[in-house]
Amino acid sequence: MKIAFIGCSKKKRIHKCQAYLMYQGELFISSLLYCRRHQFDSIYILSAKYGILELESIIEPYDISLNNMTEKQRKKWSEKIKIQINEKNIEGEFWFFCGNKYHKYFDGIKPLSKLGIGQQLKWLKTRNG
Repeated sequence: MKIAFIGCSKKKRIHKCQAYLMYQGELFISSLLYCRRHQFDSIYILSAKYGILELESIIEPYDISLNNMTEKQRKKWSEKIKIQINEKNIEGEFWFFCGNKYHKYFDGIKPLSKLGIGQQLKWLKTRNG
């Protein structure tokens, strides 16, 4: 099974809604489109506040980012994610569509990891058609 993890975005809606609608960043939207078009078995969002989110989860807007956390805080966050992966019995080939701070402590395929944000968007755009 191919499992996608997409990083949340700073740009968000201002009201409570489903997770996949909350995040308005171009990278998030392009990553979600890519994962839907390339038939991933499951798609999850990595949220700095909530941890692992299913696309349909109802959430409130927030202003928390791993970019503002210390390395120790990010490591603690990643441990929380690993616990959630086990609790939710998420198994398969993990693909990460997020920045290094979000996927640093995880094994899996990271097609965007060595690319700057502009290059990430270009990579996704060329594959989204």
